[in-house]
Amino acid sequence: MIGMPSSNQIALAAGIGFLAFQPLAADSLSLANDSRISGTIRSIRENGSLVIETPLSTEPLEIRGEAVRSVSFSGQPGEFSAPPTRIELTNGDVLPVEILSMDEKNLMAESPLTGPLTIPRDSIRSLQMGMVDSRVIYSGPDGIEGWKSDAGRAMAWGFEGGNLKITGSGRISRNLEVSENFIVRFSLSWDRNPGFHFSFADSLQPISEKSDRYYVTFSSAGLEIKRESSQGPRYPSLATINRGPETFAGNKVKVELRVDRKRKLIYLYLNDQFEGRYIDPSSVSPPDGGVSLTSTSNQGAEQEVSEIELLEWDPSGERHRTEERGDVTQDALIASDAARFGGKLVSIRPSEEGPLFSFKSDFGDDLIELPESQVSTVFFAEKEEAEDEAPRKPLKLRLRGNGSIQVDTCSFTEDKAEVSHPLLGKLTLFRNGISTLERSAPQDQSDPNP
Repeated sequence: MIGMPSSNQIALAAGIGFLAFQPLAADSLSLANDSRISGTIRSIRENGSLVIETPLSTEPLEIRGEAVRSVSFSGQPGEFSAPPTRIELTNGDVLPVEILSMDEKNLMAESPLTGPLTIPRDSIRSLQMGMVDSRVIYSGPDGIEGWKSDAGRAMAWGFEGGNLKITGSGRISRNLEVSENFIVRFSLSWDRNPGFHFSFADSLQPISEKSDRYYVTFSSAGLEIKRESSQGPRYPSLATINRGPETFAGNKVKVELRVDRKRKLIYLYLNDQFEGRYIDPSSVSPPDGGVSLTSTSNQGAEQEVSEIELLEWDPSGERHRTEERGDVTQDALIASDAARFGGKLVSIRPSEEGPLFSFKSDFGDDLIELPESQVSTVFFAEKEEAEDEAPRKPLKLRLRGNGSIQVDTCSFTEDKAEVSHPLLGKLTLFRNGISTLERSAPQDQSDPNP
């Protein structure tokens, strides 16, 4: 263990990792060797330095370099109810909002994160309506209790720093409430090449016995989704994603799987980016609700699992958001009954039924007018001339309600965060709407298909 810093400057890791807002008495800065500094985080600057007030020093410490692993923020998250619409900006950021109106130049919205917002139309990529918060079945981990190891084997997994952690190999499982359709999320980090299996919709039968379940494997060869079946071929592969561990910055990846059991579909997201939709070829989907974590790494290799969530999910409209949008030179509107229109979204105005969308289709002279309740997705026309990709901002705030924004700088007060946004300028966010803060992954030339 190293001693406390002797200078106001220590190294801040390029992959600052997971910065969680948790109910602690003080902000807690965790060093790479598990040492900690407690105090109050005041700002994270554009150059990556972090400023913390601490009883250890009469002056605020400015910290940079490679020694910081994570920062946990104090304070309760408080009550937060996400509105039903998500605005996706042209840089990939997502904001949960309530739409008020839109004219030729701007969209006016209200957000529990920021209050009133005026967003330039040219900065919007899409609108997604009807995004109802799902009921949480499980959120953790909050300890090793409730997790079981294989019969006759010692518990290899442990709980440390808010994460489930293992050195070497071992398996633990947990039986959870069954939901017909669900979302399961987790984050995996590793210190060497990972060797990891995550099963879901699992009957939790012993590995040696045939069972019905899905599972994800992740290793140096990449990621694969498989379907284990008690009938017929035991391990049909549903998807192979050729992205090795080296393509994920900071030796960490966030995995999200959305399971539509009725249609036998699985949607995969990696680090909040849609990866693909895959079909289960079996006659029925696995009916159970268990999950398991299995490390297959050699002795000495460490892996950690954090941010595990299982939520009920309504898959209606998901196919609209993940299918090809069509002609990118014009607006596109997809109705909740799957009807599609190409043309131009003329305006959004208030009405007794809620926001009313006025759309001019290529196939008629009359305006199509639909209330928000009958609209699934709107895609906005892209500029005809492709522009160079804007540089990724150094910090990402993950927001409650499945939102996220990239920012240059952050400064914190007790209940708010002041940020500089590349498209929206200076923003003030309520701190209880921010779930995590992390350093953005660098733009990586090693991945030819970003």
